[in-house]
Amino acid sequence: MSSNSITEAPAKGDKQGHEHPTVRVVVSYAAAVRPYKAEVADNTTIGRIKTAALEAFKLQETGTKVFKLFHGKTELSNLSQTVGEVAGGHQELALKLEEVVVQG
Repeated sequence: MSSNSITEAPAKGDKQGHEHPTVRVVVSYAAAVRPYKAEVADNTTIGRIKTAALEAFKLQETGTKVFKLFHGKTELSNLSQTVGEVAGGHQELALKLEEVVVQG
């Protein structure tokens, strides 16, 4: 069909025009019905993903409750790390948001 030829031409231009490829990010939270999903540039920081996920799940950190992101079993404590670095070249990144009670 003609849509195939239309798709091929922009694909070449996209590689030249996009400095930062996109990564599909899926953040799961145990208490949420659905995960937070976003397609972001690979240079987006983990901190921005955490903030967006907290807003999407209507969660707020307090002095006694914080939320941490995990990629598999690895805690993502460096919030300035980029999605691309964590994804390691993959086009999808699955993260888990966990609530941690701070005892004081």
